[in-house]
Amino acid sequence: MNYEWHERCYNLDLMDEAVIVLVTIGIVLALMEVFHRYRVERLRKRILRNMLTDERWSWRTIEALHRAIGLDPGPTRELLIKIGARASVLEKEVWTLEK
Repeated sequence: MNYEWHERCYNLDLMDEAVIVLVTIGIVLALMEVFHRYRVERLRKRILRNMLTDERWSWRTIEALHRAIGLDPGPTRELLIKIGARASVLEKEVWTLEK
């Protein structure tokens, strides 16, 4: 029984080999995409932190922040929350980071 399985594994036809290669390529590309998204998010968080800790401004508008990182305001707000920034309760759409 074990011998038959072993023999089948070595008798793959060209279609089986192609499927294995394509699946492997797909997995590698998916992992590369995940890693790329992680790196981009880290870079965007760093840009936001730098902008919010710049001593020239105590508050930054959502417009300036989302333009600087190339995202819409919604995803920018999510990243701001992830880095610990807070929105103003007095002014609309301005953010700061506790220093």
